[in-house]
Amino acid sequence: MPGYESAMHTASRILNLTQDDLDEIMSVTDDSFQMPANRDTVLDKNEKIRQKILKLLTSQEESASKLLKIFMKKLDEVQATDRELAIIH
Repeated sequence: MPGYESAMHTASRILNLTQDDLDEIMSVTDDSFQMPANRDTVLDKNEKIRQKILKLLTSQEESASKLLKIFMKKLDEVQATDRELAIIH
């Protein structure tokens, strides 16, 4: 690949590395960068994580809604008390 070799040569000059050093950096030997043999397993795990996050967000939304209803009820009570006090004075 002429474009690849030209890019590698330019990169080695810019980074002040030997071609061997650059080749070593560019080679992927770390297992964390490798795609697992069973891609479906990774996709299943991702789907499970997505479902857990969705469930968590939904439960938080329900909790927020319940808290808002309680707050609104309390606010109505305070306003009613305030109106009563205004009538008395």
